[in-house]
Amino acid sequence: HTRGRGRIVELELHFEHRNYLPMIGFCMMMGAALRNIAGRIGGKKGFALCSFVILGLGITTAVRAAHWGDPVSFALVEAEKHPESGRANFDAGRSLVVMMLRMSSEEPEIGRRAVSYLEKSIGKSMVTVEPFLVGLQAEAQLNVSLPGDFRDRFVAQLATGYLPNGLYGLAQGFLALSRFERRNVSNEELERFYLAVLKNPRLDGVGRGHMLTSYSI
Repeated sequence: HTRGRGRIVELELHFEHRNYLPMIGFCMMMGAALRNIAGRIGGKKGFALCSFVILGLGITTAVRAAHWGDPVSFALVEAEKHPESGRANFDAGRSLVVMMLRMSSEEPEIGRRAVSYLEKSIGKSMVTVEPFLVGLQAEAQLNVSLPGDFRDRFVAQLATGYLPNGLYGLAQGFLALSRFERRNVSNEELERFYLAVLKNPRLDGVGRGHMLTSYSI
């Protein structure tokens, strides 16, 4: 983390904050080096060098602020920069789904793009069940088409894969699937999801409690 922030060494968006404190030393070092170089050059050349550096940093800050100002644009840019990152791809897919929900849009092309990002995120990093859940919700609310084996892979992940801490979000997600006006998941499929989670050897006591409560509701 002492190598600088994400503009020098490209870092996944979730990890940039870890460099805020270490970057103080890096910035002091760069400032001292710039002052030394400008002092040696002297005069107008030294002033021009400092002005060029400040202008470059200003442009970088402006571009970064523009991305941060638009959550969807920010998520898509980060996914393009980090194609192997599960979380970056998941955020991109989820952001597109949220955008479609807010616009009350069922644009097929955006839907296919969202599913593509969700598919890329599956199995990478600590992202596991969330892409499946978002995909099923998008199918129900936005009529997004999913791959034929999507549900089977979801069940396999629920039964054997890594599970999020506590499983509160997953339990709420299952309840949401059962309450959508346009039901795309039958009661039998929901029961299959619940049973898969309950068979997972990684399931802890808190997670089991959330799942059993959700199942009973």
